[in-house]
Amino acid sequence: MSYFLNEPGTSTGDTPNVFSQGGSSQTEQGTGMNEDPVDRLLSEDSEVKLPETPLGSAMDNLMAQWNQLLAQVTSQIGHTVPTSDHIKELAEFSVRQFKDACLEVNGEFCRVATEWKLRHPEEANTEEVADLESTIQRQNFLLAKTKERIQERLNISSIPQQVPPNNPENPGC
Repeated sequence: MSYFLNEPGTSTGDTPNVFSQGGSSQTEQGTGMNEDPVDRLLSEDSEVKLPETPLGSAMDNLMAQWNQLLAQVTSQIGHTVPTSDHIKELAEFSVRQFKDACLEVNGEFCRVATEWKLRHPEEANTEEVADLESTIQRQNFLLAKTKERIQERLNISSIPQQVPPNNPENPGC
């Protein structure tokens, strides 16, 4: 099953549906090659625009803060070095803003994931069960490895240690 972009004006509902299921391939004009729907969606001249979302805004803010942080790190020749107090204040402020932007993106990802779980409870439960089963398998594997290591150490400690004879040339041995 493949997904293609809806033609402009064919979406239904409150939010535009940018993907529709289709079985036929769409080709670029004059090239004869299949057009990637993601490329079409992201192209500058696309008539279908993605709606603004809080997650998109959070990602834009994160990128802006990252660029600001990098811009403040660069150095130029010929300028006087700022004082260490100024550098410290600027670093604290910039890092705090970047951390806040990261937390905002994390919060949006959590919100979107929670919304998805509420809208698709069967898929979410299936995914949760699969994750729990793989976690149980990993824990059983780790328990078995730990048991092996404990047995190895017990076996090593139960072997009597032979005391080497005193070497007259090297009295420390």
